[in-house]
Amino acid sequence: MSKTKVSWFLFGVIVVACGIGFAIFRYTHGGYHTKSGAIARSNELASAIQEFPSGPMGGILGHKKWAFNTSGAIFFSTPAIGSNGTIYVGSRDGNLYAINPNGAKKWVCKTGKPIASSPAIGPGGVIYVGSGDNDLYAINPNGTKMWICKISKLGASSSKVAADGSIYIGSRDGNLYAINPNGTKKWAFQFQKGTPILFPPAIAADGTIYVGSGSDLYAINRGGTKKWALQIGGNVSSPAIGRDGTIYAGDADGSLYAVNSDGVMKWSLKTGTIPIILPPIIASDGTIYLCAGPSLYAINPNGTKKWASTTGGPINFPPAIGKNGMIYVGYDDVYDQGGGHYCL
Repeated sequence: MSKTKVSWFLFGVIVVACGIGFAIFRYTHGGYHTKSGAIARSNELASAIQEFPSGPMGGILGHKKWAFNTSGAIFFSTPAIGSNGTIYVGSRDGNLYAINPNGAKKWVCKTGKPIASSPAIGPGGVIYVGSGDNDLYAINPNGTKMWICKISKLGASSSKVAADGSIYIGSRDGNLYAINPNGTKKWAFQFQKGTPILFPPAIAADGTIYVGSGSDLYAINRGGTKKWALQIGGNVSSPAIGRDGTIYAGDADGSLYAVNSDGVMKWSLKTGTIPIILPPIIASDGTIYLCAGPSLYAINPNGTKKWASTTGGPINFPPAIGKNGMIYVGYDDVYDQGGGHYCL
């Protein structure tokens, strides 16, 4: 059976863009898990409501709410959800889809090439998404194009939007670009080694931009000048920022690093030999959740491991934390060779 990538997002209900062999794990704080899954075409966006019985090993009752079919596969594009519940997701057919909370199509906006990046939502509900045509699109909430900004070697890069509306996006040409809300380029920061920027940045409350470039973690001022750079490992992935300003980033060597906002290393933790390519997710209590291969790790703020659990296949998209503290994570069920029939 061929396997496809899976992306999903949590917003009251679980929204998944799923391929064959997809499964969802629910984790309690103790690291126990239960499993449910879904079988769907790779161009199907599905929504499910989850019910949570009491007890750490309680089963999950899943009810499929709706499914929305795009005309192309959904690979790597994690859905984004607007304040009114509208779901936005890109597809290999080159379209950005806006879907109502009830699963009905709201609108479709066509780009020039397949979309393998994740959309981001800025002030006023404007949606920003990169396309394989090396263009960054700004799309109004009604589906009309506001502007298009050409960026060299953009590829599948995803953007992040700051509180002031500035859009930051990396490129394979070795630059981090800052784009004004009107679509003009504010500045470009060229990294010394010219290493392609493959992962989206993280933006702190003071406007500092943190991004990985090769083996270095960079802090860049909002004006586009370097604040500091710290060599921490090989191929630094997308960082995340804790409430206290600590920056967390994984690397290709299987380590997670915690760095103070002044660039001083706080601690590091080796999880194994599998590269960490997904950004950490930080809970309200400071627990850091990290995915590497088929494993999900819970790490205390002081760098000690709380627990670890293994799913049935590689985890290719970051987990999400529900309001009740449950952690949701999708994986590619590479061990499901018979096709099976799962209920979501």
